[in-house]
Amino acid sequence: MKILLVSPYYPPQNAVASRRVHAFACAWAQAGHSVTVLTTAKRADQLGFDVPSPGVEVIEIPFAIPLVLERLRRVHKSSTPISSSTLGEVIHDSQSFVRRSSNPIIRALRRFREYTGAYCSVRAPDLTDFWVEPAVQWAAAHGPWDAVVSSSGPYTAHLVALALKTRRLAQFWVQDFRDLWTRNHLHHGLFPFTLREHLLELRVLQNADLITTVSQPLADHLSSRTEATVEIIYNGFDPDTFTSLPADPFLPREGRINLVYAGTYYPSGHAPLPVLEALAFIARERTDLRDRFRLHLAGQSVERLLAPAHALNISDLVINHGLLSRTEALRLVRDANILLFLDWHNPSAGVLTGKIFEYLAASAPILAVGPRSASPVGELLARTKRGLHLGMNSHAIAEVLLKIAQHDSHSFLPVADFALVNSFTRSIQARRLINLITELTPAQT
Repeated sequence: MKILLVSPYYPPQNAVASRRVHAFACAWAQAGHSVTVLTTAKRADQLGFDVPSPGVEVIEIPFAIPLVLERLRRVHKSSTPISSSTLGEVIHDSQSFVRRSSNPIIRALRRFREYTGAYCSVRAPDLTDFWVEPAVQWAAAHGPWDAVVSSSGPYTAHLVALALKTRRLAQFWVQDFRDLWTRNHLHHGLFPFTLREHLLELRVLQNADLITTVSQPLADHLSSRTEATVEIIYNGFDPDTFTSLPADPFLPREGRINLVYAGTYYPSGHAPLPVLEALAFIARERTDLRDRFRLHLAGQSVERLLAPAHALNISDLVINHGLLSRTEALRLVRDANILLFLDWHNPSAGVLTGKIFEYLAASAPILAVGPRSASPVGELLARTKRGLHLGMNSHAIAEVLLKIAQHDSHSFLPVADFALVNSFTRSIQARRLINLITELTPAQT
């Protein structure tokens, strides 16, 4: 089968989205299909994930953007020079630089982007709008295609595929939604672009042959808007995520219980206060165990948790590692005694991130905190027996932490089903998708 995989995210761009699409491409090529990836030409600050794509043809389409937008984009970039030896180990993205900036104009731009999703690969307008036409021209010249798979965000991947489908250059169209488009749980869009987005999304969904997404709530929403089959293809993890790391420990082995949160903190969607209150309760009521616990934070915006920790008099128990390279962040996760997952405040949003699957692949038990244990994350933990969803009850969280401190974990933590966990590798998820495609296009099997 001749497959075109359309995604602005692809290695060497270092992102979870790149890993998902890369797994698709490599698994399908290994299965004997002719796979071409159509992606954007990467800029200097979009590198760092240098992995081979055996058997895959990767086409990077360059595109020019207006000078004023190019200059605006550069405002969000760190001015720190990056050497070739450290490029793959250092995270220099626009949002992290904006968060470190004290310039009020930059702060305003940050708030604008966070609320609307404009110019950050989620909502319209986006810089990749200028990539669509040259990408369509290349794909049309090298078609037709037995199957076109477009993975978003940004939404522009679907616009390239839509052009091919309407020109009858794509026999079968698979739309992969890693997040929702106009109903995105984080980004609300920018009027009047939202009007065009709704119309485009309707056209896209009406032309789908198969739709894939990452969780059941997202699948339920998409199913209500299309007659196409909707299937869940989980984000998954790579089986060598932890085995390929340096052996030396990231955390000192000194008998402490290290809770680790590694990921972006979203004040609008996460509720970490019960965890901090649980630690404060232990520090106040069980002074003999106070020094046993440390909460390690790593990722974007995690520094915002330091103020409530200070207010609860547990600043010495909370360690902020800031932004780490992927290797260092994984070493932190590997060395944890407990992995903390902050569940989204609205379970119907269907947030089931790539981070939870990396947590599943680690060895430490997972404690999830959020409003409802019946969320997608809570259901995943229950199925895999990898941990507990503790809701928002700080006393329940404190009780679990005290049991762990007293070496009584076997009385309340289930025995993990790692056989089920291993079914969530990216390669297995990719093979499941290609099987669905071949089943639905019998003439190409």
